[in-house]
Amino acid sequence: MRVLKSARIVFDGGYTTYDCRVKNLSSAGALLLLPSVLGIPKHFSIEIDKSGTLRPCTVMWRTDTQLGVAFDDARDATPPDRARPQLRLVELADKDHEPTGTPTEPVARAAG
Repeated sequence: MRVLKSARIVFDGGYTTYDCRVKNLSSAGALLLLPSVLGIPKHFSIEIDKSGTLRPCTVMWRTDTQLGVAFDDARDATPPDRARPQLRLVELADKDHEPTGTPTEPVARAAG
């Protein structure tokens, strides 16, 4: 969902905070906007709209001014059978086909 909410990145036991904006928010993660991501660690907590609730996050990707984060509690709640559906399809497809390529070269697969 597209939103623009204020938020606070918190780490170092609460001693270090950065103000940011939430551009996109879902139950699994968020897109955060900052003036600079310099100094932001891979793992931190976020407080959205001064709610007082801190959600632990992991940075999945970053640019100079944006962070894509996954909420750690959302990843832990994913049922194991739904966590890797694409990998399971590839495993089943590999049973019927010989691999093409070398061990150091990934094999491209068509989607669908």
